[in-house]
Amino acid sequence: MHSDCFIGLDVSHEHGKHASGIIQVIGRDGKIIKQKSVATAEAGETIANSTMEEIVNESIYSYEQTYGAKPRHITFHRDGICREDLDFLQAYLRSFQIPFDFVEVIKKTRRRMAVYSNRKWMTKQGIYYSKRNMAYLCATDPKEAVGMAQPIKIVQKTNGLSIHEIVSDIYKLSFMHIHSMLKTRLPITIYYADLSSTFHNRGLIHPRSQHERVLPFV
Repeated sequence: MHSDCFIGLDVSHEHGKHASGIIQVIGRDGKIIKQKSVATAEAGETIANSTMEEIVNESIYSYEQTYGAKPRHITFHRDGICREDLDFLQAYLRSFQIPFDFVEVIKKTRRRMAVYSNRKWMTKQGIYYSKRNMAYLCATDPKEAVGMAQPIKIVQKTNGLSIHEIVSDIYKLSFMHIHSMLKTRLPITIYYADLSSTFHNRGLIHPRSQHERVLPFV
């Protein structure tokens, strides 16, 4: 991995209720040392600054408990469009002297990706197209009957790591579906954050899951 700590963020909205969700992937070796669903009710699609403070504090604390030092770099994966106050987040992380990247991961892009080779179009897992701070990643390789793969859109809102490093880490994290041998189209940060916030809104995650525990979404 090119970052030391990955934090997945999402806000679920159903029937007028909004809740943020989170899974933290700690360590450039991909080791997950803390998983948590955040039951905080949010105002619309924006994660409040107070919630971001809580997320940052717990992430840094968990990292230090495992590795004995603060992470040298943190990458946030945001499910969907970023509406958070990045100036506030930058100032807050500056107090810890930790640089960070904030990345949008957009699931529904209305695009398809394929490679033209030997006079035919073929879908190929792992290819991506990038331009400046944006990229489209083909993270899956569907069967021929399904057609071309649906890529995910990646938008880097900061300028820490390169877009190549951002895409590379997201692709590697798409192989980390805990409790299952199946690969996901999304990085596990986004996949679990989306599930935990949605399940919480539906009353399917007990409040005790606020503590450290595995969320076995299979």
